Amino acid sequence: MTPPHPAASHDVQRMLAEAFKHHQAGRFLEAEQVYRRILSIAPRHADSLHLLGLIEQRNGRLDSAIQLIRQAIELEPARAHYHSNLGTALIAQGRLDEAASSCQRALALDPKLAEARINLGSVLQAQGKFDEAAAHNEQAVAIKP
Repeated sequence: MTPPHPAASHDVQRMLAEAFKHHQAGRFLEAEQVYRRILSIAPRHADSLHLLGLIEQRNGRLDSAIQLIRQAIELEPARAHYHSNLGTALIAQGRLDEAASSCQRALALDPKLAEARINLGSVLQAQGKFDEAAAHNEQAVAIKP
């Protein structure tokens, strides 16, 4: 595989900044359109796959969200927040064991990722493991009051 042309890489970074700005401002349709443009240029762009997955999840397209986030994880397996967000999508589908595994993987990569602790706490609570859930939620609050 040849490396991307430097100008193409610069364009992708500029487009990602634009998409993220839309995303943060709640302009999800605009963000989605830019993420998809990035992926048409750079189909293995992990951040765009992940962030598009978040939009898909927000829009209730959970199968697509999970697929996109998993693709991002295949490309960048050390990104703890990817695993945590996969856990969130799996929770939404009721796939609690898989969600717990994703959250645990996120915490193995970054024990201070409060969102992963909260997600794991949600899974454990849904599984009736209330003491464990409370412990993770307390740790999350300690990390990010």
